[in-house]
Amino acid sequence: MSTDIGGAVAEACVLGDFPQDAVRRCGTGYNVTCPHCGGKFKLNVNVAKGLFRCAKCDYSGNVVQLHMGMADISSYKDALADLEKQAGNPVCVEKAKKYENQAERKPAPLWIRNETYTRLLDSLTLSRKHRQNLRKRGLSDEEIDRLGYKTYPKIGFSYLHCPNAPIPGYASQMLCQQKDDCFMIPVRYRHGEVSMIQLRHDTPARPTDDFSRYTNLSSSHLYDKGGVTTTGCENIHYAGFDFTSDKTPEKIYLTEGALKADVASYLAEQLYGRKTPFLAVLGVNNVKQLPAELAYLKEHGTQGVCLALDMDYRTKPEVSFNSL
Repeated sequence: MSTDIGGAVAEACVLGDFPQDAVRRCGTGYNVTCPHCGGKFKLNVNVAKGLFRCAKCDYSGNVVQLHMGMADISSYKDALADLEKQAGNPVCVEKAKKYENQAERKPAPLWIRNETYTRLLDSLTLSRKHRQNLRKRGLSDEEIDRLGYKTYPKIGFSYLHCPNAPIPGYASQMLCQQKDDCFMIPVRYRHGEVSMIQLRHDTPARPTDDFSRYTNLSSSHLYDKGGVTTTGCENIHYAGFDFTSDKTPEKIYLTEGALKADVASYLAEQLYGRKTPFLAVLGVNNVKQLPAELAYLKEHGTQGVCLALDMDYRTKPEVSFNSL
């Protein structure tokens, strides 16, 4: 009996244990509904590695352990044997071939992403509708332009190509198309580099979930054409910082969401007459890089961090656990 739990074995776990409407293709495998916390499409199964993790409750392990719970099998050996038997299905074998080398691809270095995204943003404009949306949030036209928000291009902008490097949002060196209207939010790192781009969609992907308006620009769904996920990108946003100085502010505010941080920093500066720096995570569960950023800030002069999160961090366990 083999001990390889990637490839067709992992594919068999997803195809056999989860109904079709609870499964989405994503990057190195699938996003599925978490059986532990019920988070829809929050549990990622990495087919190449045979591992899984839920972004909401942090439930994690390998696909054999996942199958044990889903199929109510008490023995690890029996669960592995069951998956290997299912993995002989030609459908599982054929699908698994797509993931053989997928785990090896990582986004290009920060400086290449910054150059690519900066050229992209410089070549685009902001629609009247999206400018009005940002004005209603309290931003001035000057600040909107300075921050670099742009409307995502429609078909006809395929000439916006990138270098031969894995850039999230590009596939075959061409910018991916979006199904709906949205504007682009540059996510800026320690010295103002654009590390990645968030999209704010005019219409939420799920009508009952307004947070689904915000997604990261990715091309993981086009892996066969050179696409890549944002995993590995610097997903912490710096707003209101002096990017020309190596010294960081004595006090900063911590919040969630790049756009929220930009708006809060600007409005606070208008109110108090001084720069008000905000550090933002891109989602309350997306805090893996936060300790390293806080350590960097402390090393460079920051002495205090004030929480500026939505009040549900006090009432929702999964939010409270990750934010404090």
